[in-house]
Amino acid sequence: NKEVEDIVQIIGIQPHTLDDKIDLSKLRYGKICTMCDADVDGRHIETLLITLFVKHFPQVVKAGHFYITRAPLFRIDHPSKKNSRVLDRKIYVQDERELDRTLKKMYKEYGENNVKVSRFKGLGEMNANQLWETTMSPEGRVLIQMGFDEETYEKDIESMDMCMKKKESDARKEWMERDGNTVEVDV
Repeated sequence: NKEVEDIVQIIGIQPHTLDDKIDLSKLRYGKICTMCDADVDGRHIETLLITLFVKHFPQVVKAGHFYITRAPLFRIDHPSKKNSRVLDRKIYVQDERELDRTLKKMYKEYGENNVKVSRFKGLGEMNANQLWETTMSPEGRVLIQMGFDEETYEKDIESMDMCMKKKESDARKEWMERDGNTVEVDV
């Protein structure tokens, strides 16, 4: 599709397999960093991008050039001093689990009335400064380098296909009914 064609054009490498001979010196960027919203829809798009790169640009991933940028889902405003009501400091957190942990500490230190939580609906809601300090600045961003184990690559691709392909819905349903309760997911 057009979006994949655009990605090929931008990165300078054609889709390939793990066995193809690829000239990685044509790669236009040392780090390819995806940036998606922190909500469920954004994580779905992130999963699609991971699948695209692992399946169709595996040598780019294997060489350590593919990263996921984690945008925050929440911003917590709080005072810089204990007895102040001025919310002059902010903390960005990635998910609800981190939000709960952080809020417990903040409420204890500043009180519930002196802490304000904002939820981002997406990257488009952030102003330029927020986007820079949370997801683009090398000092403030969270980058996760993607990789895979070559020994299990083919089996991993089979699992990805079963989970992602439209034509695999029967196999996916059977797997979920049989093994769904044994899966550990770290999202």
